[in-house]
Amino acid sequence: HEESWQPTGCTVMTDAWTDKRGMGIMNLVVHCAHGVCFLDSVNCSAAKKDGKYIFELVDKCIEDIGEENVIQVVTDNASVNVTAAGYLAGTRKKVFWNGCAAHCLDLMLEDIGKLEQVDKTIADARLVTSFLYAHTRVLDLMREILGRDLVRSGITRFATAYLNLKSLQDNKKELARLFRTDELNDWGYLKKEKGKKAIKVVRSETFWKTIDNAINFFEPLANVLRRMDSDVPSMGFFHGSMLEAKKEISVRFDNDESKFKVVWDIIDKRWNNKLKTPLHLAGYYLNPYYYYPRKAEIEKDGSFRAAVIECTTRLFDDEQIQDSITEELNMYQAQQQSFGHDIAIRQRKNKNFNPGE
Repeated sequence: HEESWQPTGCTVMTDAWTDKRGMGIMNLVVHCAHGVCFLDSVNCSAAKKDGKYIFELVDKCIEDIGEENVIQVVTDNASVNVTAAGYLAGTRKKVFWNGCAAHCLDLMLEDIGKLEQVDKTIADARLVTSFLYAHTRVLDLMREILGRDLVRSGITRFATAYLNLKSLQDNKKELARLFRTDELNDWGYLKKEKGKKAIKVVRSETFWKTIDNAINFFEPLANVLRRMDSDVPSMGFFHGSMLEAKKEISVRFDNDESKFKVVWDIIDKRWNNKLKTPLHLAGYYLNPYYYYPRKAEIEKDGSFRAAVIECTTRLFDDEQIQDSITEELNMYQAQQQSFGHDIAIRQRKNKNFNPGE
């Protein structure tokens, strides 16, 4: 792991939580081309976990690894971490501090989940699942008819909400059949309050239409979240994936802006604020999968190439290295030398290809 830090750099990541005994824990790990390596775990129960405290922990970690090897620090988007980022900017001018993309995406899903119609849809769906999982006989019958479980668990709370709505949508016919069975009616559960509410929801066409709408909001972002939360390097794909997610939401609503603008605004608010940093924009520019099909649009914008230059000048003091990178950028743009080889052109179309390599 340490041998891979120097040639390509690495990312320091933190994660903090409170365990069942009330102990405050912070883990520090490093992510590099070779994978993820655990560095340290700190009991911070007695500490005041403010921005200065987090900065000092991270700063010591950077010192141990070697500042020249660290490209960025990634944390969640809590205010104390934003404060810590301010301290780092004043002392480690070469190191970027970025919010966790998966956490930011989950906040987008959470904001969408708070929209009145989506919130009601999630609540109605919960009435159905709570009823089905409250009685062992009902649950057994459900599994027999569906051939599987209905409730699914995601990596975050609102990813779980999306997965459960998707599961209901996928099993709409089977659920209608379940609630028509003689067994379920004979057992008497449908005559109780929870049963009455559940069957009313399942038989409501309005409910199923709102599920379709909610999934059309959630699913494109949930797909991005799935990629960002995997072990596959994702910096070079985040910006492009977000553009694709927004476009997919638009298409799902027949490009009628009145139906999806509120969700686009939610996405843009968090995306613009947290995840359009020089590293994200440079990653998009330097990913051939996105760059060559959209070359004219990307070059016209100018902010992407400017981000590459900013990263270059921030990471490298040596003017000769800076000039070499500029020359290679021109080769990349013009598809010269290895960038123009048949194998390189073929690999541009492969979304699973790691552009960093």
